[in-house]
Amino acid sequence: MTLKQDGEKVTGEYGNPVETLEGTVSGSKLTGTWNNGISSGGFEFTMADDGKSFRGIMSVQNLRVRGSVDWNGERAE
Repeated sequence: MTLKQDGEKVTGEYGNPVETLEGTVSGSKLTGTWNNGISSGGFEFTMADDGKSFRGIMSVQNLRVRGSVDWNGERAE
């Protein structure tokens, strides 16, 4: 995943095929939406105090699937 922050706004992409996300930062939380052209949903990430990882959840919504899954990650060095 690659994220770019401009003030409070964050945009990014991940995966193959490419999926996009857009969100807003408030404190240690990033909240927004993701989309891959077929499915979409929301997400909320909470950044760790050291800024090197996040824990979060994403919702999935398309014609066949609805639900949520954990979405956690670490900063690549």
